[in-house]
Amino acid sequence: MSQVKNIIYTLLASSFTFLLGIILLELTFGNWFNNQWEQVARYNIPLNKKITYDVSKLNYGYNESVYIRDKYGLRVNCPYEDVDMITIGGSTTDQRSITQTKTFQSQIEKLYQEDFNNSLCIANAGIDGHSTTGNLFALNHWLPLIPELNPKLYMLYVGINDAGLTGILEHMDDKRRFKFDFTDKIKSKSALYRLVKIIKNETKIRLNKTKYIGHQYEYQMKSIENYPVIGIDPESFTIAKKNSELVASRIKEMISIINKKKAKAICVTQPHAMAWNFNNTMRGVENAHAMKSGLDYNLALEMINTEFINLCRETKNYVIEINSNDFELTDFYDYVHLNQIGTNKLSNKLYNEMKKMNIFDNVN
Repeated sequence: MSQVKNIIYTLLASSFTFLLGIILLELTFGNWFNNQWEQVARYNIPLNKKITYDVSKLNYGYNESVYIRDKYGLRVNCPYEDVDMITIGGSTTDQRSITQTKTFQSQIEKLYQEDFNNSLCIANAGIDGHSTTGNLFALNHWLPLIPELNPKLYMLYVGINDAGLTGILEHMDDKRRFKFDFTDKIKSKSALYRLVKIIKNETKIRLNKTKYIGHQYEYQMKSIENYPVIGIDPESFTIAKKNSELVASRIKEMISIINKKKAKAICVTQPHAMAWNFNNTMRGVENAHAMKSGLDYNLALEMINTEFINLCRETKNYVIEINSNDFELTDFYDYVHLNQIGTNKLSNKLYNEMKKMNIFDNVN
């Protein structure tokens, strides 16, 4: 009987010690007393992620994209105090399909190194699905939590998600926030959960269990048959105008936050393939997000870009206009995301414009 008691006492003591260890782990490394990081989790900002994506169908010259987000959610290759520029936007900024060393941020760093024989560090804060609502949240609530992060330049590569009229109909960012339930709260706070996710991701990588990007890369082969629409819906003008005004109010606040940090904004317009010029006729895809066609989507984005450019120029920030006609249809793997060839073109265009405008003087 005494032997059974000893076994029970040993099990109880071991269980208590294990439970105590878990509690100490959570209290030390968890976010149980920091509601700010709970807010970050609500906005779909990934922390401590390393994922290998299968990009074999995209003809990049490599089959896997290594996607890494650090403990604070950035894609970055230097200490935070050395970050010179941060890029803010949605999935076109995030670039999950582009491996870590070949994103436009990494390519600009390399071009700068070659030209100036000096280092430049660009942190990528793009988040899949974020419109200017999420971008504004990043500036107000996420990036200020990162210690010693004080870049002189903020590249705003925004507008592409807002053009789908999520600003009027239903924000993806807000949808995620309001669906943040009790389980999500526990996950956002738990250090053990984060540790398990890291181990799980590392195991998948080692076992070569790669994930697919999730974007519609089956549309990479596009032709005029994909663009049946040749007219803009008359109702789109009113809706797009209202949407552009809402987006402009958020962009204005974003620029103000950046300038108050004694930093400069680089406002960059974005290319897309929702609409395309075939034989001098603009044609659009059907059902472009919440818009009826790619032509309606293009109208909405043009109105946003007009507000975007004017706001940036009025506040004496930088403007770089990237146009769809700078690219070929084959530079996109779907209707908004650039493939590796398109990203290479974007990198060179951005770098040359930044150099021509002496933007790098802000970090020298």
